[in-house]
Amino acid sequence: MESYNMVTVLQRCQVSPPPGTTSEKSLPLTFFDLRMVDSSVKLLFFFECTSISKNHFLESIIPSLKQSLSLSLKYYYPFAGNLIFPPNSGKPEIRYLERDSASLIFAESSSDFIHLTGKQTRDTTEFLSFLPQLPPESMSHDTLVVPISSFQVTLFPDSGICVGLHLRHAIGDGSSVVKSFLKTWASITKAGGDATFLSACAKTAQLKGSDGFVIGAKSIGDAIHKSLHHTGGVLKTVKNLGLQWAAASKGWLLESFSSPKFKMYDIDFGWGRLKTNEDLSIDDCEAIAVGDGQNEGETEIIVSNPKPIMDAFVSIFSFGLQTLDEEVKKLGANDFIRSKI
Repeated sequence: MESYNMVTVLQRCQVSPPPGTTSEKSLPLTFFDLRMVDSSVKLLFFFECTSISKNHFLESIIPSLKQSLSLSLKYYYPFAGNLIFPPNSGKPEIRYLERDSASLIFAESSSDFIHLTGKQTRDTTEFLSFLPQLPPESMSHDTLVVPISSFQVTLFPDSGICVGLHLRHAIGDGSSVVKSFLKTWASITKAGGDATFLSACAKTAQLKGSDGFVIGAKSIGDAIHKSLHHTGGVLKTVKNLGLQWAAASKGWLLESFSSPKFKMYDIDFGWGRLKTNEDLSIDDCEAIAVGDGQNEGETEIIVSNPKPIMDAFVSIFSFGLQTLDEEVKKLGANDFIRSKI
């Protein structure tokens, strides 16, 4: 067993879709995919579960997660594939070949689960050992091959479990990663590997106006094909994208990641409710993450900055809330106006 930063690796494995379920396929990158080629998604999900021992984790949780991930990759095969960059500046694409696989690590940590999942400020370095590294790039026949995904599941004995995802952003946006792939993996795990709910959902969609669905899908497909293959293609626009982005960034630019609509706290692997989540992607640029809270109607905002800046932010933010609260108390009910945005 390997140990690093208070984490002991229990097992490393590669997980593929079930044999014979997925054929070899290639997917061209869309305009927005190309913009995200150099970006990655780094997410941690902490589940509080005080009843899971190390033995139970080894004998039950690990085999269950391997099987459920394999079944999930049957439907989301690009997550097991690679980004392919052909020689001579050919158009990059996502390619899945038979026996391609996703990296999956199982680990154990002695870190303080309560501290990590608290609301107080914490050092980003405390979370890095729970985030798997993406496998290294390689060259094959003058073609650059870039692995797309890596997963890590870390046990905090008798405290909780952390599920970490490290993905190339070109594989999809937050909605496809969280609302689709991750929730599918969680649902199959909770159901004990029974994936029949997926086919039931597909049949329901077909029954609700199949003509409309087909027409809509064809229109989207035609638009994507036109943008990719007309003279110059989308790559002609992308060439100037870096310059446009740099020009926009000359002032102060703050990005917002995630969305309350992703419903992070609905993710359920069957171990217990999600305690909290961390988006480490915001450390790669000036960004904040905005998501739903533990309770209905709540919103969580994740901010990450160097300590001096964060200390100043906390002080100013707290003072602002206190001042706002005092001003609201001075107002009567008739002093409010209503607006919907």
